[in-house]
Amino acid sequence: ILKLLHTDRLKDLKSLELFDREAKVLAALDHPAIPRYVDSFTLAEDGKPSAMALVQAFVPGENLAVRMKRGERLSEPQMIDWFAQLLDVLAYLHHLSPPVIHRDVTPKNIILSPDGKAFLVDFGTVQAAVVSASASSSTAAGTFGYAPMEQFVSRAYPSSDLYGLAMTYLAVATGKEPEELPLDGVRVDVRGALSTDARIVLLLDAMTEPDPRHRLGDARLALERI
Repeated sequence: ILKLLHTDRLKDLKSLELFDREAKVLAALDHPAIPRYVDSFTLAEDGKPSAMALVQAFVPGENLAVRMKRGERLSEPQMIDWFAQLLDVLAYLHHLSPPVIHRDVTPKNIILSPDGKAFLVDFGTVQAAVVSASASSSTAAGTFGYAPMEQFVSRAYPSSDLYGLAMTYLAVATGKEPEELPLDGVRVDVRGALSTDARIVLLLDAMTEPDPRHRLGDARLALERI
């Protein structure tokens, strides 16, 4: 699959920086649930650069956002299956050196293939940086409702991706976007939104803690809990 960034449509250089960062990060990744990087190059017209191109292996299937729009509901075993697969992907990304933070884990960026395999796509907002309490990314990023508050002040941690994954689970399981889910104060009311296995409820509750200092931030630990 080919992703193009037309240089004549750029409003600023930030898009070019993010595109270049995405290509470099993808080239270094090796996980079966991340579509394989093939190549990246510059296209030219009349001797002048016209577009940047990124090529990845094509993944058959549909993203979870399409299934939500169609009103399709997955069974609990199917939900837990793709959820566990994505936790494995995040465990891989977050334990790289330096850790890689996706920053946009949402239904539209998770593809389910016909045989039930889950893939994480679109690393356009990825942050590859050593994460510390004071580290910040170069730009704010994320999808409203799925991204935790720290991402909108240009900070991102491994727990930020876990927050996005938990919100994605809730959205797909209920068929409701984050803004439609019940709240308990300033946080999503997991127990009010979802009636399922208590272990899943407790895990999602820990992953959607608004304060990143108290949020579950280890994908391997989350995987062990289910």
